[in-house]
Amino acid sequence: MLTRRNFLIGSSALALLSSGCSGRWLKPAGPVIVNDLHGQLNPTQVARVVQVTTHGGLQEVIRRAGNEGQSISVAGGRHAMGGQQFGTGTVLIDTTSLNRVLSFDPARGLIEVEAGIQWPELVGDLIRVQGGLTRQWGI
Repeated sequence: MLTRRNFLIGSSALALLSSGCSGRWLKPAGPVIVNDLHGQLNPTQVARVVQVTTHGGLQEVIRRAGNEGQSISVAGGRHAMGGQQFGTGTVLIDTTSLNRVLSFDPARGLIEVEAGIQWPELVGDLIRVQGGLTRQWGI
């Protein structure tokens, strides 16, 4: 199973090999305040928000933040309400465009998805790929 630590280590290593930037750097005129979507319990000021659309773009954002001496935070749907979702002053990577199912093993019930996928997309894909199967997972 791929852990967050292994993902970050692998992404950082791959970042050295990629070129070009597919991330869209959003440059605000002033501070950017972000918050969780529903509870609005944790307003946090970040340095900038970058929406990534490809793995290469994600690698480039990580590389650029590292070169600038900045830490990163990662957010998708912004549904977390535990106060852990945003780091003050960080580059916030918006992963909502990374929302694909990468692989699904119907025999073992294992699915690999990108970091920005949300439940409706995941369930919709499971329903689509398992249509007609006797044994179905997750629905």
